[in-house]
Amino acid sequence: MAPDNTPHHSATLEETIRASRVVVFVSNLTDARPVTQRLEAAGIPFHLEVMGMGVPAMRRRFQELEARTAWPTLPQVFVDGHFVGGIEETLVHPLLAGRSGLPERIRPLAQGLGYGGLIPFALLAGVLAMDSAWQGAARELLAAYGAVILSFLGAVHWGRVIAGARARFAIGTQLIVGVLPALVAWVALALPANGDLWLLAGGFAAMWSFDQAAWQPQPELHWYRQLRTHLSIGAVLALILGSLLAG
Repeated sequence: MAPDNTPHHSATLEETIRASRVVVFVSNLTDARPVTQRLEAAGIPFHLEVMGMGVPAMRRRFQELEARTAWPTLPQVFVDGHFVGGIEETLVHPLLAGRSGLPERIRPLAQGLGYGGLIPFALLAGVLAMDSAWQGAARELLAAYGAVILSFLGAVHWGRVIAGARARFAIGTQLIVGVLPALVAWVALALPANGDLWLLAGGFAAMWSFDQAAWQPQPELHWYRQLRTHLSIGAVLALILGSLLAG
């Protein structure tokens, strides 16, 4: 749905706030696209009110808005006449939180599969903790499984680029970083015993750090960043523990 960009400068502030279901107050320099693009994709009507600070009347209007919301910067977003906050607060508002293109039912499935993926890490590390003839095979399987999962983490970035998802880094950077985990995993499997596990652990830690920064512009994916944190901790601990036990 196309936004209502008709100026409402002559209306009272309260009338402007209620001009549409969603009203976004911005300055000439504000990049509100993370919100407006989501609203357009969801077909939610909204009004974009541009407040040029070079105009005395607009400065007074902004001061009135600031006094009403106690929010010192733009953008400021209202939903159904109620103040929500800025960009990040709006993206996690119930009106938009379920409209990221990812159905809500996918979240528990992704979480279940993700946590289930820690089971081989835990089982193989457990075998290494026991004094048995299976230790050598368990160490090799742990390295192989770690290499496969690390490669998968890189492929996620290619999928995101193809899907046109927002990220903090340039597309070229994302594609290059998406290839690196597979290369690191390949090199790790060529290393002497235990050196492979340490390199894989480092690879998981590095990818976690990059992903946390890459997805920062998408507050609605906080649950995924949290899931990645838990899974990365589990994988790194299993690999380090496996290396220590196998040594």
